[in-house]
Formats: sequence, structure tokens, C-alpha cells
Amino acid sequence: KPFSKPKPFSKPKPQNQNHRQNQKLKTKTIFKTKTSKPKPLSKPKLQNQFWFWCMPRYDDKLKSFAICLYILGGKTTYEFVRLNLPGSLLNLTTIHSLIQNNDDNVTEGKFRFNKMAKYLNSFGVQHAYCAEDCTGVVRRIKYDTHANSFIGFSTPLSGGVPSPCHFKTDSISELKLWMDKNGQAPLLNIHCVQAIPPPNQTVVPPSFVLAGYGTSSKYTSLDILRRWLFIHKNSIEQNVRILGFSTDADNKYFRAMRLMSGFYASLSNFDVHVDSSMFSIQISNWSWYFLRPEQLFVFMQDATHLVTKLRNRLLSATAALQVGDKCITMKHLQQLLDNEELIRLDHGLTQSDLKPTDRQNFRSCLRITSCDVLNLIARDDNSNGTYMYLKLIKLIITSYIEPTTSIEERLKGAWTAVFLLRLWWVWLLLVRLSSLSSSSTKSRKNCGEKYFVTRTAFFSTELNAHYLTYLIILVQQKQLPVELLKKHKLFDMNALSEYLHNHLRLKSKLHDNVQLFENGNDDSDSEFDLDSDDDDDDISSVHNESSSSEAEDDDDDNMGDEQMKTFKTSFDGLNIKDNVPTDQDKSYFKIKINDMNKFLHKSTACYLLTRDNNSLSTDRLTRVIQTSKK
Repeated sequence: KPFSKPKPFSKPKPQNQNHRQNQKLKTKTIFKTKTSKPKPLSKPKLQNQFWFWCMPRYDDKLKSFAICLYILGGKTTYEFVRLNLPGSLLNLTTIHSLIQNNDDNVTEGKFRFNKMAKYLNSFGVQHAYCAEDCTGVVRRIKYDTHANSFIGFSTPLSGGVPSPCHFKTDSISELKLWMDKNGQAPLLNIHCVQAIPPPNQTVVPPSFVLAGYGTSSKYTSLDILRRWLFIHKNSIEQNVRILGFSTDADNKYFRAMRLMSGFYASLSNFDVHVDSSMFSIQISNWSWYFLRPEQLFVFMQDATHLVTKLRNRLLSATAALQVGDKCITMKHLQQLLDNEELIRLDHGLTQSDLKPTDRQNFRSCLRITSCDVLNLIARDDNSNGTYMYLKLIKLIITSYIEPTTSIEERLKGAWTAVFLLRLWWVWLLLVRLSSLSSSSTKSRKNCGEKYFVTRTAFFSTELNAHYLTYLIILVQQKQLPVELLKKHKLFDMNALSEYLHNHLRLKSKLHDNVQLFENGNDDSDSEFDLDSDDDDDDISSVHNESSSSEAEDDDDDNMGDEQMKTFKTSFDGLNIKDNVPTDQDKSYFKIKINDMNKFLHKSTACYLLTRDNNSLSTDRLTRVIQTSKK
């Protein structure tokens, strides 16, 4: 039907005063009804609300992932991921609570042997290998709420073993005394245990942190020996056999290894040869093998550090390496870069590989020892010495680092490197140094160090090859496949080995004499002393200046002894309270601020007593320089 014509718009009729008042009254009634307090919702209705179901839920796996991301990536990385994926990860407060409530917290200076045994038993493992190393850290004193002690100081040693929770006190004056006298630890020493899985297990368990503590490197090789024996003894009590120890070719650790293994060193004050868990192998009378059959540990120097030490020797401005009439120098590699007929595709080198700013840059070692570089170097007869040296580095890489190398090739490459160094050394002893027979002992010693590799690199190559052979024989006694352990006649060098053995026996000896260690580099007075240190880590006695703080004092009586004066009357942002719960009393200092009794949290006390905010450079070279200066 057609739409009807709309009615014309009519003006509203005028309303009287009573009508307006009635409208206002209705409006007030409506607003009063709407603003009245609503009735509380029942539980079923609350559960049906949308916001309740949108609350994130995190299972245990996601919590573990979040903790790993926070620990490995750091706070900035974690916040970046969390903010870009809303609701996917826990907030930082929850992460901190999970970490603090975890039973696997590491207490500074305390070895977690029970936790280690439980961890290894979960994989069915009874054998493990231990590694120890120091790293530079930001110098800072902090308060550990779990142990009720202060961390960040250089932990004193007792028999080579760190004293756990040594810096524990309820006196702020004593804390100030520690911070003024003891100083802050520039290094963090970490002990890690790597489980060795049984043959039927293909998954290698992750490494386990056994202990960690601050240190200043003021300890001797005897302290290291005592610490290793302490770890061995307590591990045996947990039915775990620590097969050996590995380090980064540090001078003090290397001396400890020589003393323990008896590698041209004596250990008369330590009776370790009666241990029931010692290894023993049956070998022939090998004139080239200098390690005794009975060993308590199987030692290894980290091959990566060994390779970089050899490369750094090539970069040294004081060294003049030479074999025969051939010089060993970086100039031969520089010629490859300067050759206009060669491009980077031929050799793969850059200028930074020949002059690395980071002396621990391992990738440059791989590039200068690549097959392409070795083939190009071999074309020039004048570069035979450099070719031999680069080949030596290549043998160590293939023998100890590359995972695809077979057992036979590892053994062959390790001993090839050993015999190359022995031949080089014997040539220096018989030929090069003969012209210096009338010179002083110091001149002969400096000449030997000038033309040869460092003492640490030489003996590390020797020890690694000896212990690799020792370990293979041990594995062979456990009935591994015979194909992996076929015997090969490497070299017929009995005469050379006999001469070298006699020279080492007469000229190179270490003794467990503390005074000898404290004399720095004067370990031997041989005409060609390879025992001179090539590291800047002079050994000194342990300074245990910090006194024990375990005695309990009457805090109420000492309230007046520790006072602070300040112009401030408000302490916003600082954990300073008038009263604290009884269960939190140990985490606070009882002091007087402006003659008023206050409770100062120990973390806040560290903040107030800290004078310098130290930092650690992200550049490794700068970081090492900073650590060595402090």
C-alpha cells in the first residue's frame, strides 16, 4: 500500500510549572536507581565473565622455558620477548620468585655434591669429568638472602677449598670494614661437571655447576691440588668417580697437573699413590712415552686455548721462530693477501685474521690453517717453516676439537704434533744454542725462549697426547670395539725420545715446595729453561685477612654503636623500616638514623656503602685488560 502522507510537525505544547517539577523528580529517581550499589555476583556468574577466562595460565614447561630465557638472554632480552608477545611469558616478579624458591640455588663457595649425585643418578651415570675456569665479572657486593651472607668478596681458601658463607655479619661496621680492606673479587671461579653417559645412552646430559665463588687468583698450585683431592674424595662418597680435570692452560693449574701426574715433577708431600680408585694400565717399555702407568686423574688442557696460544706466539713481537734456515713468520701469510693474482676466494683470509684484536679469536686460527692456505704456503720453499708451524696447529685442531675425527686419526695427529715439537727442541739444543756455550745462563735462556714456543704450549701438547693415549688404553680395557683402537706404528724415533727423556729428567723438574712456587718464574736453572711463565699470573700466598664473623652478638645492646646522620627525614625508595617481622630480622641491620631506631636492609646497606659503580666491557680484549689491571 502507498505510504500515507506524514502529519505536519507540531510545536510542543507549553507545560506548566507542576509538570516540570514532576519531570525533575522522575529524573532524580532514575539516577538514584542507576547509581545504587549493585549486588555481588555469585561464583558461577563470576566464572562466566570474559576477563576471568582471559587470564593467562602457565604450565611447568612454560615456566622452565621462561626461566631459561631469562638466565641465558638476560633481563633486556626477556622483556623484549614478553612485551612483544603479550600474555605469553611470566612477568619479572614471578620469574624472580620462581628462581628464589628453587632448591637448586648455588651458595657461594659451597660444593653441591649431593645435588650432583642426584643429578647424575637421574641419567644413570657414575663417571664424570670436571672443568674449572675463571671469568671476569662486574665488581659488586651483594646480599644473599638465602645464605644470609654477603657475596662479591674474594672468598678465602682453607686447604685450597673456599669457605662458604664466610662474609656473614649482623654489624654494618664490620661490613664497611670488609668493603674497605678486602675489596671486591674481579673474577668468578666456576666448577662444572660433565657426565659421561654409558655406551647404551645416546643423549649426553648437560653439564652441572658444582660450585662458584669469587676469587682474585691469589692462590698456589698446591691449593689447586688440595681442592682437586677434596672434590675427588667427596665425589667418591657419593658413588661418583671424577675421571679428571680440564683447564685453559693457566700456569698455576698446569703446574698442579705436572705435580699430580708426575710428569717430570715430584710430589713428596702428597701421598696420592695409595688411593684405591687409581687407574693403572699395562704398557710396554715405550721410550717415547713418559707418563707413569698409575694415575689418579686424567688431565686435559683445553685445546682451543692451546691453539690460540700457538697462534699468539706467531704474532709475538719478541719471538723469532726458526727451524733450520727457515723462518716462521706472519709475513708469509701477508704475502698471500698482497698477491694481486690471488683473491679471497683462493685463501679466504682477511687482514683481521692476521692481526686479530682479540687474542682468543679461534675462528682466525681456523682460517689461517685451512687447506687452501696450507696449499698456497707450500708452493714457496722459503715458507716451509711457516707451513710446518701452521700444520702443527692444524694437527691439534683435528686431534682434539673436530668431532668427526676418528680415534686413530686423533692419536696419530696428537703424536705427530708432539714429535714435531721434540725435533724442533732437540735441534735448538744441539745446533742453535751451541754457539752460546760461552754466554751467560740468562742469555742462553732468553735465546731458547726467543726461538721456540712457550713452555705452556710445549708441555700442554705433551700432556694432552700422553693422556689421550692413556685414556684410549683405559677404554680398551673396558672392551670397546677393536676397530677403533688398531695399533699403528707412528714413528721410529727411539733415539730422539731417549735423548729428550734424559734431558727432561736432568734439567726440568718441579717440586711441591711452596717457597719455590712463590719465587715466580725461577723454577729451574737449566740452560734452556722451558719452565718460564708465559702468563701474567704471578703466584702469591693466599691472603686470609678477613676474620670469621659467625659469632653472635646482642643486637639490642649494640644499637647505639652504629649510627648514621643524614639531612633527610623521608627514605622513600630505600628499604629502611621502623619495624620488621621476626622471621625477617636476620636480613636487616639494627642501626640508629638521626638518633632514631631503624631497620636497614642488608641489600640497601650494600648500596649505601658502594662508592664506585663498576662495569664490564662487552669487548673481550677490553674486559681482559680491565681485569688484569685490577
